Amino acid sequence: MKKVILIRVAALLFVIFLLPSIVHASEPYDYISAVIKSFNISDIAGDRVKTSKNDELSIAMKNTMVFNSEIKKARACISPFLKSNNDQIRMSAEGYNDIYISVIENNERYISLVEALLNNPDELPTKRRSISKGFSQNLADNETIWRTLFTITSMSTYTLIDQNRTKDGKKVYLTINGQERNNLIAQLEGAFGDKVKKGLQAGQFPIEGSASILWQVLSGNWISSDKK
Repeated sequence: MKKVILIRVAALLFVIFLLPSIVHASEPYDYISAVIKSFNISDIAGDRVKTSKNDELSIAMKNTMVFNSEIKKARACISPFLKSNNDQIRMSAEGYNDIYISVIENNERYISLVEALLNNPDELPTKRRSISKGFSQNLADNETIWRTLFTITSMSTYTLIDQNRTKDGKKVYLTINGQERNNLIAQLEGAFGDKVKKGLQAGQFPIEGSASILWQVLSGNWISSDKK
C-alpha cells in the first residue's frame, strides 16, 4: 500500500510540475484543474489513513489530524473560486467548500473526544465503548458527506459546457480549448490511472467516482471551444 501511495504522490507532482503550462488559460480550465488537484490530495490523504493499522488511540488521533490538514489543503485549492463572477463556477465551488468544511469539522469533533479521554487516562477503561461509538459515528458521517461529492461534481461539469454557443440548436461546445481539454484529461489519468476511464462503479469511493464523472465529460463527444 505504501508503494501505491508513493506512486500517487509522484502522480500529483507530475500534475503540478510536469504537464505543459497553458498561457492565458480560461477560468473553467483553472477551476476544473483545481478541483482535480483537490481530489488527488484528498485521495492520497485517505490512502495514508487506510495504511495505518495501529490501534493506539493517540496514533489514531494523530492520523486524523494529519488527514484534516490535507483536507484543508484540498479546500484551499477551491477557495479562490468562491468569489468567481461565473455563477456556475462559484456555486459548485461553494458546494465543494461545504463538503471539505463538513469533513474537517466532523473529524475535529472526533479529535476533541479522543483528546478529552487522553487527558483523563483514568477514565479510559470505562470509556472504551464511547470511543468505539465515536469512531463509528465519525466514519458514518464522513461517508454521508463524501457521497454528496457526486452531486457537486455533476454540477461542476456545467462549467465546461458553453451555454450560449450552439450547433443545429444543440449545446455541443465546451468552454475550454483543445489544449486545455487534453491537459485536464492528462491530469485525471495521471492522478487516478486507467480506473478513471471505467465510469461509476458499485462501492466506489466518491472521490474516484467524481474523477470519473469529469473524465467522461472531457473525453466525450463535445466540441472544444477552438473548433468549429
